[in-house]
Amino acid sequence: MPSPVAVVPVPWVLAQADLAVSAAAPLPADMRGIELVLTTELPEPFEWLSGGELLLTTGIQLPSGSVARRQYIHALRECGVAAVGFGVGLSHKRVPAELLAAADAAGLPILQIPRPTPFAAVIKRVSQRLAEVQYDEVVRVFKTQPKMTRAAATDGAGAVVRELGSALGADVVMLDPAGGVLVSRPARIGADALAQVREGLDRVGGPTGGRSEVRTGVFTDAAGHTVTFSRISLGRSVYGNLAVLSAEPLPPVAQILLGHATSLLALEYDRPARMRRVQVDLNGKLLRLALGDAGVVDSAWMQLRDGADRDGQVRMLCIDSDSPAALSTVADTIGDVLAVAGMPTYQQHSDQRMLLMLPARGARTLAHRIVAQLDGRRRKQIRAGISGPHQISELPRAVDDARLAATAATLGGAPVDFGSMAGRALLSVDASRQVLRGIADSVLSPLSEYDAANGTDLVAALRAFLEANGHWESAAAAASVHRHTLRKRIETVESVLEVNLDVARVRAELLLAMMAQAGER
Repeated sequence: MPSPVAVVPVPWVLAQADLAVSAAAPLPADMRGIELVLTTELPEPFEWLSGGELLLTTGIQLPSGSVARRQYIHALRECGVAAVGFGVGLSHKRVPAELLAAADAAGLPILQIPRPTPFAAVIKRVSQRLAEVQYDEVVRVFKTQPKMTRAAATDGAGAVVRELGSALGADVVMLDPAGGVLVSRPARIGADALAQVREGLDRVGGPTGGRSEVRTGVFTDAAGHTVTFSRISLGRSVYGNLAVLSAEPLPPVAQILLGHATSLLALEYDRPARMRRVQVDLNGKLLRLALGDAGVVDSAWMQLRDGADRDGQVRMLCIDSDSPAALSTVADTIGDVLAVAGMPTYQQHSDQRMLLMLPARGARTLAHRIVAQLDGRRRKQIRAGISGPHQISELPRAVDDARLAATAATLGGAPVDFGSMAGRALLSVDASRQVLRGIADSVLSPLSEYDAANGTDLVAALRAFLEANGHWESAAAAASVHRHTLRKRIETVESVLEVNLDVARVRAELLLAMMAQAGER
């Protein structure tokens, strides 16, 4: 497993014959790698140390007494010093015995540096080796990245995970958004380790990292192992998490490899979605073609039949909105709903209107599901209407019906079915309502004025008569008067308005006008 940063092992320094550095005492079994070299003659250098140092000193201000020297070595060990290089031949002919005893007890290597060897030579040699190690790590990354890319192209996600695990010398597991194992290296990850990974992802990123904003992170499991994770996602789609289980935090170069693997896996799992997006775009162009130039639509009709039911029928869903953002959300929701249903998407949209072709069978259920899945704010910004069943060849008519149904819908309400609009279609169109209100204002005003002047209720009598379609008994009962009384009132109405209510067309026009005037739909 790579170290968190580039390091030089203590034995490597001892192996440099020209430096003539030797171990003043047997080396401890567990040694930290050297990350940098410092020289100091301070009696208490501890606050300037960060760990991983090869600390060079001649011991000029070494504390006197075994207790003080034991405390000095203990403090260096607590700071994380990798080793002490003690220069002999100046203030001390040899490394003091109390220092060696304290270092042996603390497990801190003591290296003896002869006077002919300059500290600068040790610093230069170790620094050069650190640079070489860092360069080797970068080269390894550049060599591993193409291997991972080729693995993704030829063998998919499993090969990417195996290459990553091999390069890092660590266990790697890819989990789906629900926490299930998609692929791992080794093939079987211990149950306890998996449980720790899942618990950690739940803690830092929501349900197994799910759709949380936390995309990458590091946490420590109960056993003290480091888990470095990266969310595998592309756009709105989340495919899971890639987790590396290691003894120590990953160094920067290893994190680069993890990021590369994550990108490759996102592209691998997004491939079907990309193909679907291309198909949706093609289907949208076919739909526009079918609704546009009639001279080139024959081939388009053939392709559009894939979106019809087994009887060759479709229904159009029309969604209107003044908010382009709301329609964009609708488009995303349509994609999600139809993908789950395993159905092709044929849609066309502008800044203010979305048109969607659906198989006639089940279209109403799908339309209601699409609207219901919108969040409340977006739903309140749309009106939706759905046409009746039509053959593919009648697609333009289905579009007209769906548009008319959408005009009758309320903001945020369920889609209005064109088939349920019988008797109120004219009242659903603004232009029609304006004409009818104009008729009401000009034709019915004399009747309202007559009622006001004579204390009568001819308007209510006329409405009851029109609602009953000219049936005297039903109309009289609705008006709560005797039928003879109603007849006299209707005769007066005909006289005031100068109309013949025996004519059905006249009755229909007056009823619609009265409904429009009352604001009914």
